[in-house]
Amino acid sequence: YTNGTLAKSVSGYTDADGNWTKDGTATLYAQWTYDVTEYAVTFGVGTGFTSYGSLTAKNNTTSASITSPAQVRSGQSITFTATPQTGYEVEGWYTNAACTTGKHDAGNTTYTTSITGNTNVYVKFVEKTWSVAFAASTGGTVTTPSSTPQAVGEVQGITIIAETKEGYTFAGWTSSKGGRFDDAKAEKTTFYPTEATTVTANFQ
Repeated sequence: YTNGTLAKSVSGYTDADGNWTKDGTATLYAQWTYDVTEYAVTFGVGTGFTSYGSLTAKNNTTSASITSPAQVRSGQSITFTATPQTGYEVEGWYTNAACTTGKHDAGNTTYTTSITGNTNVYVKFVEKTWSVAFAASTGGTVTTPSSTPQAVGEVQGITIIAETKEGYTFAGWTSSKGGRFDDAKAEKTTFYPTEATTVTANFQ
């Protein structure tokens, strides 16, 4: 058996359950040779995104963790697991470190593949963004941002500024769906969303 093929006949010999005989005086044994072809598996977090998360890999066939670069036997299965930092998510999986080619499995934190050749796997992390609408109660306006809604990063946040009309006082910022303000009592502050929400400038 060599690379999956069993010899069917040998000239001048007969096969008896894998043992080959001639004139009853000699015995030949079938030799089984396993395919031990190995391929290089290189993986990591894409260039420029390493501070946003980490990547590990496990050989599902041997149940062993592997580090990059690794030599993996042909046909074995590898699962890659991405762990984003808080406020980040997996944008996609790529075949080059710059994360520009072979994009697939967008949004998934795991990717599994069977190794059939030299393999490159890189994950790209991006900041989570949420749709944030802005409103104001009677007595003032939101001057920054100038339009609504806005796509706002969970980590970077957005600067917001309220303007109070004469005869009113600023009563603080509120969010309909959570998130965090640097200072909810200040007319100018920064807001960090954790889901889609409406932020309101309140006046009294």
